[in-house]
Amino acid sequence: MINWIDRLLQKDVQEFISSNAEADLSKLALSAKVGPDFPLKEALLQIELNKKARNKLPEWSDYKTIVYPSRLSLEQCSSELAAKYKKNLISGESLVDLTGGLGVDSYYLAEKFDSVSYIEENTDLVATAKHNFQVLNANHISCTQGEAEKVLEGIKELVDCFYIDPARRSKGQKTYFLKDTFPNVTDLQSLMLDKAKRYLLKTSPMLDIKQALSELTNVAEVHVVAINGECKELLFKSANKFNEEPLIIASNWHKGEWQQLQFTYSEEANSTANISLPAKYLYELNAAIIKAGALKCVTDRYHLNKLHINSHLYSGNKLLQDFPGRVFKITGSLKADKKSIKKGLGNDQANLSVRNFPGTVDQLRKKWGLKEGGQHYLFATTLADDKKAVLVCKKLS
Repeated sequence: MINWIDRLLQKDVQEFISSNAEADLSKLALSAKVGPDFPLKEALLQIELNKKARNKLPEWSDYKTIVYPSRLSLEQCSSELAAKYKKNLISGESLVDLTGGLGVDSYYLAEKFDSVSYIEENTDLVATAKHNFQVLNANHISCTQGEAEKVLEGIKELVDCFYIDPARRSKGQKTYFLKDTFPNVTDLQSLMLDKAKRYLLKTSPMLDIKQALSELTNVAEVHVVAINGECKELLFKSANKFNEEPLIIASNWHKGEWQQLQFTYSEEANSTANISLPAKYLYELNAAIIKAGALKCVTDRYHLNKLHINSHLYSGNKLLQDFPGRVFKITGSLKADKKSIKKGLGNDQANLSVRNFPGTVDQLRKKWGLKEGGQHYLFATTLADDKKAVLVCKKLS
């Protein structure tokens, strides 16, 4: 019996996928002239997922015979950028990926290890990964179908590193605590460190970092990974016998490079943020730093003042070229009412952000009659004197 991967690889199906790479899939589904045995549904899915992979996995998309078993597998896998980031965190002779999934992380991590064992419970994903690794010439990755817990218990020899990316959905809902993941990392962490020098854990960016640190042991580093201002994942790097304070590393991919800020929570706790009214320039931290929680120590690092202890906007008279976030020149300050805003702008169009201010962006747009876009950037916020204001800014490159 021909399996679904072999059928997709047959010449007629490959020609169909290739010749319709840019087609409108809804129209193609109705107009395609194929025989009754042609796997039209599967071929249409490959065309759809190939398009998505061009952005998420550009290197993989160059290989025409890479296959994807489902939308969910591509949605949940790491992007190429995020996977390449991880490969610079760990290296050694042997790696065991306990939750292999589509295999993207296994593939890129394998560049830093002599041998990699890919473990996955889902048989379709195992078959897909095995095929894709062959296409990618990743011949030092072995694939095994099995449950992470059972495989881990059966490992007899010490390995250099475990990698684990537990499922972050339970009954269709996203999870926010490690105890709700599958497999439960808090139950496995001791066994992983008994059988390896270290492990790397990937979690949802929604996870509370400090709560996770209270549940995990031996964590040496926490990485908050964002791409173009959107948090994608959290990484917890644990090392055998490590018992010091972990280093928090906020990383954001921006204009072809990683912006990074490193700190510890004790440094953050001991920092005293200076508060002042707006100066010449306004600074907004990138999403990785905000998620990481470096909200006070950045004032010392960059010699800036906060507009308010709870506003998380910063200001100074010096233009900082290396600031890890967006930079604006403040051109005015308006009262937070419709009449003042329209008069101050001279039109009804502006980009609006809300920081420590009552109401959401959508609510305030409706209330003030603002259209989205234009050259003006408005920040509705609370200032050092506890007064509500709308800062009018010009974005700087």
